[in-house]
Amino acid sequence: MKRRFTIALLLFAALLLAGACATENRRPDEAAGAPASWPPGHRASDEWRPGRWAADPYAPAAAALPPAAHARRWRITVEGRFQVKENPDNENVRVFLPLPAESPYQQLHKYKIDPAPAEIRDSVNGHQIAVFDFGKQPAGWTFAIRYTAMATIGKIRWPIDPEAIGPLTEVPAPIADVYLRDGPFFKIHDPAIERAAREAVGDERRPFEMIARIVSFASKRLTYDMHPTKLDAVEMLRTRRGSCTEHSFVIIALARSLGLPARYICGSAIRQNPTRGEYIAHVNHKIV
Repeated sequence: MKRRFTIALLLFAALLLAGACATENRRPDEAAGAPASWPPGHRASDEWRPGRWAADPYAPAAAALPPAAHARRWRITVEGRFQVKENPDNENVRVFLPLPAESPYQQLHKYKIDPAPAEIRDSVNGHQIAVFDFGKQPAGWTFAIRYTAMATIGKIRWPIDPEAIGPLTEVPAPIADVYLRDGPFFKIHDPAIERAAREAVGDERRPFEMIARIVSFASKRLTYDMHPTKLDAVEMLRTRRGSCTEHSFVIIALARSLGLPARYICGSAIRQNPTRGEYIAHVNHKIV
């Protein structure tokens, strides 16, 4: 089967680019010093555009930014470097980059993208998607996309009271419609997924305990192994070796097969560069 060359990237709440060669640099924003406007239709990547973000409807009310006196404003740079491995049909190299949403723990003030996207679309759920088109490029061609933003970021807190969680029959329809869907990497109706879900959960029907058992099952059954091939949940259960991506696929597949809504987000472990006063991350991670 010929591989069609379309790159899809995910950029989540922490402004982390889901690419194999992503780097991130953070430093406190001492002075804005850049234009605060980007006229409609203007594509110059050296100017700043005010943020316009959809709110995350599923963020808990308690997950809030710290008081203004303790909040920190950052200048964040995320860069992804890529290479065309093959392009047998001589298609245009395209990138779809979802932009981050406003949230109780993140405020985006302005941003710029280099190179400037060809267009910015609105997705069905209100998020913005930056679309890049690099034209027809041969195998071996390399390119990079850099995203810089001014943002105020607080700690992400998701307090959970197991006793306050209702039964699965009370899951709101908008959440169930989205986060119980099947997908090519989940295959929630495959017999292998259904067997593993029953083995992981047993007779437990309390949602919090169900997901705890699924996570424990995945932790014991699967081994972490970074490799370039993305496996679906069924294949991951067979091989039992994969990265955080495949671990997330298995956990989501088992949960959704049992009627338990689940999704993943991307994030990075940040370390400080003591010589430059920056915070740098080179590794993306997926969590459920």
